[in-house]
Amino acid sequence: MDASSLITRIKTSVTTKVLFILFMTLLLMIPNFMIKDLIRERSGRKIGIEREVARSYGKEQKVMVPILRIPYVKTIVADDGAISYSRGNMNYSPSSSSINGEVATSTRKRSIYEIVVYNTQLDMEQSFDISNFDVQQYPNYKLDYTQAHFIYGISDANGLYEDSDILINGKAIKMKGLYPASNNMNWVESMPFSLDPLKPFQVSYSLKLKGTKSLSFEPIGDNYKVKLNSPWQAPSFVGAKLPTKYDITDEGFESTWSVNKFAHDHPHHALYDSAMLTANNSFGVNLILPVDEYGKNSRTAKYALLIISLTFGIFFFFEILYKKLIHPIQYLLVGFALTVFFLLLLSITEHLGFNLSYLISSIATVGLIVSYASYILGNRKSTVILLGLLTGLFSYIFIILQMEDFALLAGVVALFVVLASVMHISRGINWYQLSKA
Repeated sequence: MDASSLITRIKTSVTTKVLFILFMTLLLMIPNFMIKDLIRERSGRKIGIEREVARSYGKEQKVMVPILRIPYVKTIVADDGAISYSRGNMNYSPSSSSINGEVATSTRKRSIYEIVVYNTQLDMEQSFDISNFDVQQYPNYKLDYTQAHFIYGISDANGLYEDSDILINGKAIKMKGLYPASNNMNWVESMPFSLDPLKPFQVSYSLKLKGTKSLSFEPIGDNYKVKLNSPWQAPSFVGAKLPTKYDITDEGFESTWSVNKFAHDHPHHALYDSAMLTANNSFGVNLILPVDEYGKNSRTAKYALLIISLTFGIFFFFEILYKKLIHPIQYLLVGFALTVFFLLLLSITEHLGFNLSYLISSIATVGLIVSYASYILGNRKSTVILLGLLTGLFSYIFIILQMEDFALLAGVVALFVVLASVMHISRGINWYQLSKA
């Protein structure tokens, strides 16, 4: 066998072509991995811009209702009879708390990104009853009921856009300022007031707050209830407790949480701030954008191997069935066109949204490949078949992307159907004969 015959045999060898297609498919995964990194980079940039907006407008907010604090002086007698004193605050949680909030939402556009922001007025009502407090448990403590005060917690004090007084049995008490921050919370302290420890009393307060993306609450006390209303249509309820009831419509959502004292670990009273002021049982709502554009792009990129391998498979069977030789460079150009599809999708999505971008990118890519292949195949029938197969492939990938719970099932069924079709079409092909051709 001379050299020219050997080269011709290698060119027409089915085994050689299959190995080349496998190699080219794996090689094209390199730029697709780079595209995945680009998607993560663009998504990270969006998160960075969200943080910039949050710093100036108000971050994700967590709220803890007012806590009653009574200053004390503790008398300490040493073994040698020396007397010293220490000071602190006895913290009391409310007997019951009720919060009603209207959450008005909007979006802020920075560069090409949209960020969800909100402002809300939280109307709080609480009842306190410390008449059952057993002072005998603390014989060396002297509580000063003339200097009682409240503190309430928010995660970002920059979100406070209007000050309000606390009303105690209808009497207004001014807020004094910020208490030292702790446990990732900022504490706002009231002016001192005098109270009768034997008489229960009612407290009301309106908290006017701005924030981004999420609003959550830390339950405290015997009975804790939160009710929120908002025009936002895509809430995500998160945290230690889900709403006891909620309603989501085209006009927005309404949700209610009810928590009792057994559902959190805050005590009725505590000498140490850490026991009362730790926020670790919070719940609330995330005001998410209905479509995660970068998430869908990332999911699409995961199908790159499937799209490229199936497209190459279609061209390979066209070679077998229609006796057309397709050069490796032509396979490579088709593979590059498929890779550019993912870049087109990402770049257009940032401006037009995912669904429209997928339509534009897939039409452009399929049109490019089919128009190029029409010169290679030289047959109207095979060109129309190729158009139908590629249109079906991209359409089915889009359908899978719209699914959440059944995406895996749909993908596996599609692969099974493709495999069955390939086995059916190729059942009459004599592969040994092809190798000898």
